[in-house]
Amino acid sequence: MVWEVKLTAQANQDVTDILAWTEDNFGVKQANTYNETLSLAFEALSEAGPDVPGVRERTDIGAGIYLLHIARQHRKGRHFIAFSVNSPRIIDILRVLHDSMDLPKHFFLGDALSELSRKYGLTNEDFETFEHVRDNPPAGAMEFE
Repeated sequence: MVWEVKLTAQANQDVTDILAWTEDNFGVKQANTYNETLSLAFEALSEAGPDVPGVRERTDIGAGIYLLHIARQHRKGRHFIAFSVNSPRIIDILRVLHDSMDLPKHFFLGDALSELSRKYGLTNEDFETFEHVRDNPPAGAMEFE
């Protein structure tokens, strides 16, 4: 059965940055090849979810956080896909990070928030909405009776 794979805004930005850097340093052809490599890893997740060979749970990063290295099917790559399983058959791609990075430093949710998010079904997008509301208060005073 197929899994739905969703990229968070941050993961989408990660992919954009990775491909731009690859193109700047290695050319368009290599950027296209690397895009295919990333796509194959996303496709593997859509086919098997967290049961893809090579997936590792990383509780040191946060509860319910899994990593999959993109090097697959004889392709080379230097990035991890960090994801969570959110509701039945949905994979939320949280980040796409270089394998030399200190991964826990690059996550939006800390351990406590991650645990609460799993308990109550919250996603990174929910927290982004909370931050947006916090940072953009209503124009006028709110009155309650």
